[in-house]
Formats: sequence, C-alpha cells, structure tokens
Amino acid sequence: MLKKLSYFTSLILLATSAHADLNIINNTDFDSTCVVNDGMCSNQLGDEGITHAHSANLISQLELYIACGSNTWNCKADVYMTPDCSGPSIGTVILDINQGISQVTETGPYKIVALDPFQVQINPA
Repeated sequence: MLKKLSYFTSLILLATSAHADLNIINNTDFDSTCVVNDGMCSNQLGDEGITHAHSANLISQLELYIACGSNTWNCKADVYMTPDCSGPSIGTVILDINQGISQVTETGPYKIVALDPFQVQINPA
C-alpha cells in the first residue's frame, strides 16, 4: 500500500510541478528561427519551428525538453532572422526550462528583450 501511495504522490507532484511554455513575439518584417544547443535549425520542426513576422509562437514545455535535450538548465538558442537559420545570428537566448530566460545577448541589428521569464520579444533596431 505504501508503495502505491508513494507512486501516486510522485505522479501528483510531477503533474503539479512548474510548467511554462515559451512565448516568442516577433515584431519584425522577417521570419525568425533558432539553432538550439548547436543542433538542428528549429525549422526542422515544420511551421511551428518558425516564428513568422509580426506574430507570436508558443513553444510548449515538452517541445523545450525535446529541443534542449539533456541541457535543460542552460539551453542555448542562437536566433536568426531567416526561415532557415541562414545568415548571421542576431543574438543568443539562454534558458532554464524550469526557471525561464537567464541571459540575452544581442549581436545584430535587432533588439531581443526578455519580457518575463518565459516570454521573449524580437524588435526592429
């Protein structure tokens, strides 16, 4: 009985643990994509891997787990203003998928702003 109760308690704790999706807001005239942890381009996920110009894209926590792999506490996303991760990166966002965005570094002509721990906005310069 104790083993069943412990398993049930674990399921409840897992279900009620912190859950947050990442909202990406693109206020530019260009689509954006990213390369996560030096892996594949986000467009490999199909249309949901592209944040289209003048739109928002909600990335579920499950998708974040998959994209970040074993590096969920220091997940690095290099951001590109193209639909296929070509050209120069405009910056990097570092994310802990349980705590949120910990660092934003801009390297290009666009502004990347963390509005809250799980919301990032890309703005024209």
